[in-house]
Amino acid sequence: MDRHRIIQQAIILPIVLTLFKRDRETFKTFTFEYLYEQWFDEIIEHVQKDILTNKQHMYKEYKMHIEKTEQTKQLVTYQVVDTNGKQLLNFTPDELKARTETYMLHYLFELGGDSHGK
Repeated sequence: MDRHRIIQQAIILPIVLTLFKRDRETFKTFTFEYLYEQWFDEIIEHVQKDILTNKQHMYKEYKMHIEKTEQTKQLVTYQVVDTNGKQLLNFTPDELKARTETYMLHYLFELGGDSHGK
């Protein structure tokens, strides 16, 4: 896995996980909530596995650590620390939202849709 993808997933996947967990709670009010609950559980489990796999690549291959250092209404800053030193990455909230949406759509329609056909 390339460095850029690892960094992106390290930032976006925890957001995706948080949103799916929140959405799962919202669906508990539905009449047939048990249908959605199983679907969300499968998606959440898959995201958790992807986070773990990404962390393993991040630490083993690049000896990298990423953390959010600052957040304002206009900008979110992450610091990437690895054997090459430190790097600051800035994103607007809209950029993070768009990337998060792309990942969520992937899990919902590419992975989530296939899980019931197995």
